[in-house]
Amino acid sequence: MKWALLTAAALVCAFGLPYREYKTAQLLPIRCLQAQRRGQEIVLRWEEGEATGRDWQSAVDELRRKAHGELLFDTASELVVSDTALAEEAAESGDLRPAAQVYFASDFADGRELHAYLTAHPGNRTLSDYMP
Repeated sequence: MKWALLTAAALVCAFGLPYREYKTAQLLPIRCLQAQRRGQEIVLRWEEGEATGRDWQSAVDELRRKAHGELLFDTASELVVSDTALAEEAAESGDLRPAAQVYFASDFADGRELHAYLTAHPGNRTLSDYMP
């Protein structure tokens, strides 16, 4: 038992812990995600940036690529979309948590102000309502 603990301690000292290391400043939680369909593209916007893609996944990948850290999609408490099909795509992707509130809007709004407004005025639909 003593040798096993010493061996484990030596391995940790030599190779470090087997966990992914993050710097807190690089973790970027999303509070309110907005998604609009513009022609054949999907535009995603959050409090700090915007990205475009031909479908939901490519827009998410582009948003992650543009971010200055690790975007945390599952922290979003609100999703604002332009149509029901977009809400269904978001639900199928598994990127967002099922309890995220879903709202509809025809255009983008300021993300910080929108989050405060939607938090004060909760909706009655969640992303789980759009899951297949």
